[in-house]
Amino acid sequence: EEEDLTKINEAGHKLYGTAISAGMSVLTDLASEFEHMNTFQPANMHELYERVEAEITLVLDMMEEENS
Repeated sequence: EEEDLTKINEAGHKLYGTAISAGMSVLTDLASEFEHMNTFQPANMHELYERVEAEITLVLDMMEEENS
């Protein structure tokens, strides 16, 4: 679990960097939660993952609409 948590923190850090560079404040906040997570709690991670996924879908939909 500790190794998994480290990988989750690293992925959160990468997502945070991308989101902040693109000005996506909601995604930045969600990514920060992953980056700074200090305990392995699958239920919390699943909920947070779903929120990240929903935000990414929203951003992609907005980009697609803008390019149409």
